Amino acid sequence: MKGLGVLAISAALAFGAVDGVVVNKTTGKPQSNAAVSLYKFGEAGPEPLGSVQTDAEGKFAFRQDVQGMLMLQATYSDVLYTRMLSPGAPSTGIEVEVYESVRQPVTKQVAQHMVLLEPGPQGLAVSETLIINNQGNATLNDPERGTLRFYAPGDIQGGVSVRATAPGSVPLDREAKKTRDPGVYTIDFPIRPGESRIDVTYSLPGGNPLRFAGRVLHEGSPVRLVLPAGVTAKGEGIQLMGEEPRTRASIYGVAGKQYEVTLEGAGSLRGSAGGDEEDTGPGIQQINPRVYESFLPIVGLMSAILLLAFILFYRKGDPAAGPGPVARPAGARKRK
Repeated sequence: MKGLGVLAISAALAFGAVDGVVVNKTTGKPQSNAAVSLYKFGEAGPEPLGSVQTDAEGKFAFRQDVQGMLMLQATYSDVLYTRMLSPGAPSTGIEVEVYESVRQPVTKQVAQHMVLLEPGPQGLAVSETLIINNQGNATLNDPERGTLRFYAPGDIQGGVSVRATAPGSVPLDREAKKTRDPGVYTIDFPIRPGESRIDVTYSLPGGNPLRFAGRVLHEGSPVRLVLPAGVTAKGEGIQLMGEEPRTRASIYGVAGKQYEVTLEGAGSLRGSAGGDEEDTGPGIQQINPRVYESFLPIVGLMSAILLLAFILFYRKGDPAAGPGPVARPAGARKRK
């Protein structure tokens, strides 16, 4: 009988079985009764291979023949947690992390906030990136009131687009919901422990002069305005910090909770990252037993990539984050 058991396990491994355990990192214990789904990526996108519930010890197992790029999704406390399995990586003994959820909005967890302003012939393109660092051991999730609030001025053309990325996951399309406070929107997106990223984009009509007004709805973190080469900003409460060396984009610091700037010139950072092709990847369809949402195709906008680079660059130069390189002051010459 022992020999038959070994043969059965060997046969399962030969067919690429996927098994593991769901661990609740808030309690430090295996999580029972969590829904786990397995997906395989094909030419048409992700293909669902099945769903199971974890047992009393938090264990799960899929015995199908699975090869290539795989994705595990565990749903616990109405929040989805993802674990990617690259081709050739071990597919047994996989640990999928989940957390308890608390109904708490994001206020002090915003680590960086960058606002890219691109004036052009069609008006003003605005791209905002917020980096949220949840250093706790629980997921922040308030689906009724919204986990994150942000401000976007009136006269928006075509609506507000939001893309949210959880730690170790892929971008999700999220709806920006208006509140009773004019210009204030909320986003229903669970903020897991670790670093999440929120990208907000919208367009405003042009003007002469062209003005932009903003409000800061979070606490603690600095706000930076990013302007392409050839574009300048004037206004109370902003200060020119320097220039990003590679793209020559200007970086302005924002003081206070409200600001208004007048922009002069036109320019764009799109296509300034050293390549003409956008980073594209497979579309991913998320199938949640309760929510049935859709992942966005993984299409990297060059401006969003640059924003993230600026965030990392200036975070290193932030005194609160420790020593590191800082922006080259505007007009400063490089050493030969």
